[in-house]
Amino acid sequence: ATRYRLIFLDNSFNTFAVDDNVTVPYIDKIQLAWLRHQIGLSEDDVEIVLMHLPMPAGKDQPEPDNEIYKVLSESTSVKLILSGHRHQNVIDRFGRHGTQGIYQVQTGAFAQDTSNWRRITLCEDKIKVSFKGKDESELTIPVKLDQ
Repeated sequence: ATRYRLIFLDNSFNTFAVDDNVTVPYIDKIQLAWLRHQIGLSEDDVEIVLMHLPMPAGKDQPEPDNEIYKVLSESTSVKLILSGHRHQNVIDRFGRHGTQGIYQVQTGAFAQDTSNWRRITLCEDKIKVSFKGKDESELTIPVKLDQ
């Protein structure tokens, strides 16, 4: 009964000059407009965004300050970001006032360790994300605001 929309972004380029005034991760204006359009296509679906470069996270940066995050955080239907690049097994949560927030799950490189995988289970009322290399859930994300 829940419709999921998987949105794949091409954000792997990260070699910019200092005077370019670009915050990584970055997508160009055309892809940013496309992303905003994709998120707005339906009020009844749940979006999962897949991209190479993760949002910056950590105690010193509770909310990413870049254009991609600004578009993603405008909608309460964006629930999960799956990213890589750093070859780490990390889960971050970016809060939004009055909502559950957006979770970002990074998983290490399979080539470095064959247990660097996660099972993502899309259910009617939740998204389950397994521990690295296991079937058991490490994270459960409700997909309705009232959960």
